[in-house]
Amino acid sequence: MLRFFLKLRGSQIYSYSAVFSLGVFIFATVNLIVIMPVVFRRFRSPGMNQTWMFLDDIASGGQFFSVITFPLILIFSILLIISNIELLRHERPRVQNALGLILGFLMIGGDLFFIRGGLMLLMPHKFVHIAMVLDNIVGTAFAYVECILLSSVICGLRAAKHVPEYDRDYILILGCGFRKDGTLPPLLKGRVDKAIEFWHSQLEKTGKQATLIPSGGQGRSEPMAEAEAMYRYIISTGFPENCVIREDQSANTFQNMTFSKKIIDEQTGDSDKAKVAFATTNYHVFRSGIWSNLAGLRAEGIGSRTKWWFWPNAFIRECIALLKNRLVPELLFLMGLAVVAGLFTWLSFL
Repeated sequence: MLRFFLKLRGSQIYSYSAVFSLGVFIFATVNLIVIMPVVFRRFRSPGMNQTWMFLDDIASGGQFFSVITFPLILIFSILLIISNIELLRHERPRVQNALGLILGFLMIGGDLFFIRGGLMLLMPHKFVHIAMVLDNIVGTAFAYVECILLSSVICGLRAAKHVPEYDRDYILILGCGFRKDGTLPPLLKGRVDKAIEFWHSQLEKTGKQATLIPSGGQGRSEPMAEAEAMYRYIISTGFPENCVIREDQSANTFQNMTFSKKIIDEQTGDSDKAKVAFATTNYHVFRSGIWSNLAGLRAEGIGSRTKWWFWPNAFIRECIALLKNRLVPELLFLMGLAVVAGLFTWLSFL
């Protein structure tokens, strides 16, 4: 799994496989660390360490995971909660703007629940076996979800920090809302400025001129297409007009990629031969890369910065949207882990 993850290059880093492979690697590694002392005790003193104890320790790996990783989860959750409180100070209160707060408290509460004994403390003694089975099932599921979340964060940071090689033929700029007077708000301006900055850096380093493609259609309440608003700003900076092509029909990220691919196909005859980058906000790079791959456009992302208090919660939304598209296979894999944990715990009673 780790070797597969490290081998991903270019547009390959934007994939569900990257999140899954790294998440499983983290989960398996921590559980291996937990299990190794049990294995050594079993081989050194098999008479004192019966098979049922061995199975129970393996099944309890998820709960041990919560204990081992609690300091890291605590720090991560506190930082997430602080950033979310700052976000709520600047933005109007709504569920979407409180996801980091909710997730932070859930992770802290979940880890403390298993550290303190979980369901064993809540159920009567005569149901202790059932409580142990349920504890290990829920503990395994909770640990796996934490690993996938951590993997999503790592993949997102990797994508946001990635800088493509300075050999691009086209640079797409993914649009978003702008002001009624046609000027760009900080979020959209940051994307355009990042694309222009990359264009100038490439020209300086290699002498190669790329073509900018501001991409975005006109919303119901917008006076013009997002592409047009971006185009006007780009030209106002003194940027050469002949290096800009507008894509003004798209309504979402997938269409940004699909319609821009058509433009590149018309220009080059085959977009697979073109070297493409796309500029968007840092938290949006990873999922945009996935949409790019789904549209059949091989492209690498450039991430513009946003406010420190805005980034974490926005990225959590991106993670939820990302995993929502993989809900069925993730649930099936999670159910498989839960069944193994429950079965091992039950066998330890026999």
